[in-house]
Amino acid sequence: MNGQKVWTSWAQYSDYGVIVVRTDPAVVKHKGLTYFWVDMRAPGVTVRPIKLAGGDSHVNEVFFDDVKISDDHRMSPVGGGFGVALTTLMIERYVATDSAGFGPHLDLFVDLAKDLKLNGKPAIEDGRIRQQIARNYAMRAGLDSINRRARLMMQAGMTPGPEGSLNKLVAVRSRQKLSELALDLQGTDAFLFDEHLSPKDDWASSWINAPTGRIAGGSDETLLNTIAERILGLPQDHRPDKGVPFNQIPA
Repeated sequence: MNGQKVWTSWAQYSDYGVIVVRTDPAVVKHKGLTYFWVDMRAPGVTVRPIKLAGGDSHVNEVFFDDVKISDDHRMSPVGGGFGVALTTLMIERYVATDSAGFGPHLDLFVDLAKDLKLNGKPAIEDGRIRQQIARNYAMRAGLDSINRRARLMMQAGMTPGPEGSLNKLVAVRSRQKLSELALDLQGTDAFLFDEHLSPKDDWASSWINAPTGRIAGGSDETLLNTIAERILGLPQDHRPDKGVPFNQIPA
């Protein structure tokens, strides 16, 4: 097995990983894929941590150079790895769901707005600030409802729909905007940054780490495509490689 993967979280600490490998290049790109588990300590596996803007390095790029895997590592039917990968991503998006986008709770913003002054008055009394609080509360309540519905469907043995993409997209974008507003309200005090503070408790840490959240678990662009095509029913973009065997796609 040969290849490279960027953005593998905590790979430097993992004993095992999962990987989708192309095992048949003569069929269309979503076919011919097989799902395996892989020993992260096997010869040929190289993990390189990536230093993020927030200061930590939980994201990695992983290189596979002539890594040997056998059929007892296989977790899908031969050529059926794409369906297993989609199920894995769906579970990830619902399990790793937080309507706050894994940023500070809205109550922390309310407390901040009570403490800070805006035009000589507590910021909480400003209509624009109250509007943002109300919008965030309504948005988070809606996302929590989508998540509860999905979990009830899974309990009933049903497969949730693509609505999980909404959770991930909207929550992290909202977290980034609310964190930016919190920093604006703090003025020059917002320049203080401690990379050891948690993004769930500190507005500066939340803001600087938000772009990481907009890539992990599916980038904004991927999620927007899913929402457009599978929820709104919009036509797909033109894809010249659609229906073409993988080894015949122009490089």
